[in-house]
Amino acid sequence: KGSLASLWLRNIQMGCCSIVLSFATVYWQDGEQVREQGFFYGYNRVVVAVILLQALGGIVVALVVKYADNILKGFAASFSIVTSCILEMLFFEFAPNVNFFLGAVLVNVSIALYGYDPKSRRRRRAPGAKDVAPDKSGASDRLYEKV
Repeated sequence: KGSLASLWLRNIQMGCCSIVLSFATVYWQDGEQVREQGFFYGYNRVVVAVILLQALGGIVVALVVKYADNILKGFAASFSIVTSCILEMLFFEFAPNVNFFLGAVLVNVSIALYGYDPKSRRRRRAPGAKDVAPDKSGASDRLYEKV
């Protein structure tokens, strides 16, 4: 939040380090196959879509960390995992166990508790309302609004 470097500069810096490490890993593990068939052998639309989604996810994470906080980022990541698993249940016949359901409940409860503000439940003065001594008729209650 207080960095002088822009969000895009930070992404480029992290991306350069990742590219070097990724290429080194590819050539270490599959160097011969890459030399014979090429780096993009086996890529199809699904692979390209996953790569683009991962890139977009990295930018979203950077934006969340810059404009929100790390706790919110953790909640967003947890919520996305739960959402992904629910979509997998619908489309790919994923069968979660009891631990998954317990974790999903804990994630959703923690998100709700983090966003809960008990002060917003209290009554506050309506704009332009004047302080008046309370009377027994309840007329002074009209000076306040419920939030």
